[in-house]
Amino acid sequence: MVSGAPIAVSSPGGTDALTGRLKGWSAGPGALYRKLAAALARLVEEGSLAKGERLPSERVLATALGISRTTVVAAYNELRAAGVLDGRKGSGARVDRHR
Repeated sequence: MVSGAPIAVSSPGGTDALTGRLKGWSAGPGALYRKLAAALARLVEEGSLAKGERLPSERVLATALGISRTTVVAAYNELRAAGVLDGRKGSGARVDRHR
C-alpha cells in the first residue's frame, strides 16, 4: 500500500483514491474480509483515513474492488467491533478513531 495525504473518500474520485491505496491488499493467505479489514485499519493508523471520514458504501467498495458485498460487510463489521469504525449501522461506515 502507498501512504500519502489523507483521502477524502466522500469527495469526487474518493473511492478511486481509496482503492488505489489498497493495491495489493488481497495478496497472501487468509480470509479476504480479514485482509481488507487489516488494510483499512492500516490506512487509519497512518492517517490516510481521518476520524469522521465516511467510507464508501458496502456495494460501492465491493464493486470497486471486484469482490462480494458480503466480504466488505464482514470487514466493516470487524472494524466496528475493534472500534476503528463508528458502531452505528445504517448511517454509513465512518472512521471512529486512529488506532
